[in-house]
Amino acid sequence: MKNVQATAKELIEKIDIELEKYVAPVPKKSMTMKERIDKAKTKLSEKKPQETELKNDKLSNHKIKGENE
Repeated sequence: MKNVQATAKELIEKIDIELEKYVAPVPKKSMTMKERIDKAKTKLSEKKPQETELKNDKLSNHKIKGENE
């Protein structure tokens, strides 16, 4: 029985190898939820300094306009 199982296993491996030649390449794996969260956090951390600069610019512009009037 072990001999039959070994032969079957070898045949399956050979078939798998042959099939890999004809199967389209596997597409890039989709991101896991953790990867998506990490990516979003990275984008947010990059975005926050820019938003802070814009707010500071707007505040300083309002102060300057108020002083000039």
